[in-house]
Amino acid sequence: MRRQPADNPEQQSPMERIAAFIVDKRKAFYLIYIGVAIFCVFASGWVSVNDDLTSYLPDSTETRQGLTAMEAEFVTFGTSRIMVDNIAFDQAEQLAQQAEAIPGVKSVEFDGTEDHYQNGAALLSITYEGAADDEISLEGLEQVKDLLEGYDVYVTGDVGDSASANLDAEMQVVMVIAVVIILLVLLWTRRDLVPAVIAAMMVTPVIWGGVSQGLREVDPKLLEMAKLCRFSRSKTILLVHIPSVWPYLLSALTTGMGLAWKSGVAAEVICMPKLAIGTQMQYARSAIDTPALFAWTILVVALSLALEGFLYALLRRGGRYVGS
Repeated sequence: MRRQPADNPEQQSPMERIAAFIVDKRKAFYLIYIGVAIFCVFASGWVSVNDDLTSYLPDSTETRQGLTAMEAEFVTFGTSRIMVDNIAFDQAEQLAQQAEAIPGVKSVEFDGTEDHYQNGAALLSITYEGAADDEISLEGLEQVKDLLEGYDVYVTGDVGDSASANLDAEMQVVMVIAVVIILLVLLWTRRDLVPAVIAAMMVTPVIWGGVSQGLREVDPKLLEMAKLCRFSRSKTILLVHIPSVWPYLLSALTTGMGLAWKSGVAAEVICMPKLAIGTQMQYARSAIDTPALFAWTILVVALSLALEGFLYALLRRGGRYVGS
């Protein structure tokens, strides 16, 4: 005979009491989890990994002594790799010559190969006259930055604070915001609506970026002509802005369709709503049903590709009439 759960708290086992307490106080546990998750994101910056294997060598070893002698005799010059975007080759070559003349800069490597110039982007490989933490190298980097002020640049290297280090710090902030938003969605949204909300949050920035890029690429000559022809605002939007935005919107929508499927299924795995593919994948995973898990995964990929292709064909067909 199947055992019925005990209604009397005195007849419940300790594990049943703990489970009942967690269910009754689930909102408090959610808040505790949010606090711990935020703390973990911030605490990740306090942890560092020393990947220099030579630092673990005892001072008495010959290898350590040899490395110490080499560090005392030879200087490892500081370097920077600076990417300058949206620049002509002749202008980049002139900047390289000007950077090489800056005090503290030992050499600047730049040539016409694809390693240093491609698609309007130039890569300047700069070597300084001192080590990475020497004052002469830091001053040289600051003067190089002053030279490139006004350009779209990305700086990385072992001298000064590189853009990659700043990007890591910014990514920690983004992670905190993402964790808070996801947990708030889980707390304040009905379980069956969580996948739709998450998918919308993932797709909206992609579409926004595509539309913004399309608006920036509107030909000023067409706007000038529309103004001379005294087009109304609605006619200018219909005949000038929409045809310019359409290719970028098409790319953003097709990309967003695939992203919506991935994020939606991932959210379904977490919140497990009824009649959802993600829920079935989670059940198959919990039951270690590998064939079913692979079958659901193939179904997700197939549906994503099919809907993405259908949307792309539909929008391409509709794009023939845009601006006509």
